[in-house]
Amino acid sequence: SGGGGPVPSTMDPETSLIQRLEEIELRHKKSDYEGSAEDPGIDGKEVTVTNVREGMRYVVGGVITFEPGSAELTSEARAALRHAAGLIRGYNNIVELSGHAGSMEVTSGSDYPDLATLSYARAKTAADYLAGDEIGIRRERLRLVANAEYEPLNPRAYNQVDQTSNRRVEVVVTESLVKDFQGQ
Repeated sequence: SGGGGPVPSTMDPETSLIQRLEEIELRHKKSDYEGSAEDPGIDGKEVTVTNVREGMRYVVGGVITFEPGSAELTSEARAALRHAAGLIRGYNNIVELSGHAGSMEVTSGSDYPDLATLSYARAKTAADYLAGDEIGIRRERLRLVANAEYEPLNPRAYNQVDQTSNRRVEVVVTESLVKDFQGQ
């Protein structure tokens, strides 16, 4: 009657209920993060999930917009990037340049075959400007991300004017430091 202690079983009497529950939970958690693939990869058939982007992320400098179908910086975009550079200069945080596109930008005859290529071109143009002689942000701090049309600020934009905010680059400061990715 009552009392804690070992639960009678055929298992090792030294194993308490708490220990058994922890083992079951660990096995359950492991199955949540691993899968089985038909074809073995480099590490075999087991797939492991790793959390890559931890920590806070801050968008600085406002939304840097582009003309439809273009990855060319406007004078307003250059001013916004200069403002963002003033906020990030002198630190060692990784900065993501997150390129976006509106859903109606790629047409036949476009310089870009798809929205992912266009959004990447926008991020690269912004990175080249920030890392250029005029501003001088270290290129090792910059990461380019192409989001295509998948993260619209205005998801119900059905014309070019309404899609203006979707045609953008965001300057995102992460908590990750450059040294975190240099094996130091």
